[in-house]
Amino acid sequence: MKCENCGAPIGLEDKFCAYCGAPNPHFLKHQADMEHYEKEFVRTQTEVMKSTGRMARISSNLIILAILVVLNIIAVVFAFSATELAWNAREQAQKKNIATYRADMEELIEAKEYQKLYSYYSSNHITGIDELSDYSIICRASGYYQDIYETLCGQKNLGYGGIYNTLKGLGDYDVEYLASQLGRLYELESDYYFSKLSERDKEALEEIRTYTLALFRGYTTLTPEQVEELPNLSKAKAIETIKEGVKMREQG
Repeated sequence: MKCENCGAPIGLEDKFCAYCGAPNPHFLKHQADMEHYEKEFVRTQTEVMKSTGRMARISSNLIILAILVVLNIIAVVFAFSATELAWNAREQAQKKNIATYRADMEELIEAKEYQKLYSYYSSNHITGIDELSDYSIICRASGYYQDIYETLCGQKNLGYGGIYNTLKGLGDYDVEYLASQLGRLYELESDYYFSKLSERDKEALEEIRTYTLALFRGYTTLTPEQVEELPNLSKAKAIETIKEGVKMREQG
């Protein structure tokens, strides 16, 4: 490039001509271009670094989330496996004791200890043992009998519609519960599972029902005739009758 004033050779970055001292007009444009390019480079570099930082944070968060998901899945699988192992272990232990369970329950049935029978049955989780399913109806009936006994004598505090205590007596919900459990006791034969009862089942079921009605005679003011009629009443009528018998007893 030549000096526009004297024609001497001059560089792009020379501010003045070395021969005539004239200013170089291309120098200012070159400087402005260089400053512009430098600013653009810095801006682009900053944006790239910010973008890279955001991507790194996003990637880190995604990795952490993925790790947490995997850990949760592992925890669920482990818990399920542990529960299944515990259940299988208990099931195996139960099967080893089938003969003992059967002998104990036969002894309780023979002694007519039906409340103890239900407690034994439920506490040992015998409901899940197929080999002992022939005791299901007697034990279920025993459970209804025990519920009715505990409610009538105040040992079962249901806590709905009137909490039981020695001052207030039985609340409305307690009376409804009594009627419901009595109805279930007398509807066991309608359950398809118990469609065929053995003679032992029939005899024990009849005894449990007799004992249950005796509870109503002992803990209410109902007459023997009213008590005998209870199983034949609708639930609403049974509730009304039991409520009146309980109320009269508490007032007395």
